[in-house]
Amino acid sequence: MVTERFWRAKLGADADVIGRVLSVNGNLATIVGVVSDRVAVALPSDVFLPLTPPPTSSERGLHRLGILARPAPGVSLKQLRAAMAHAPLSTQEGHSTRPQESGINVVPLRDYLVGANVGRTLRALSGAVLLVLLISCVNVSNLLLLRSAQREEELAMRVALGATRWRLFRQVLSESLLVGC
Repeated sequence: MVTERFWRAKLGADADVIGRVLSVNGNLATIVGVVSDRVAVALPSDVFLPLTPPPTSSERGLHRLGILARPAPGVSLKQLRAAMAHAPLSTQEGHSTRPQESGINVVPLRDYLVGANVGRTLRALSGAVLLVLLISCVNVSNLLLLRSAQREEELAMRVALGATRWRLFRQVLSESLLVGC
């Protein structure tokens, strides 16, 4: 399989790309599909080759395998898990095992990449950030009020010397913006 990005850049977005043979690292591979860019964002490569068996068929150790698949339209996660729980898997020596014995776990891609229960944590973190922002805004406004109370005599002197209200407003506003930034 190849990503849509690879299909457009290297294969010229050819509609008849399925079945074409590519040479990848000296091995020939047939293109069987194009992965959408929406999914390919999380993928580490542009070309995906079929799995090869272990060096000797007698090795039956622990092998981790991650498979990325998109369910058919209208199939829920619950239905997919139920189907995988009852589907036998064939292994290289002809043995058949159940998914429970193999350790198959169906997980949505978002939950795999980000974490299953991240929503509550993100809401709590956002609330804490909002609280800190609110506290800092209150502190800055208190500082500005205190500063304006201390400048009362200065502003009265400027009015006495002929400054207009608009001129004082612009000065106080520009100083407040500089302090706020």
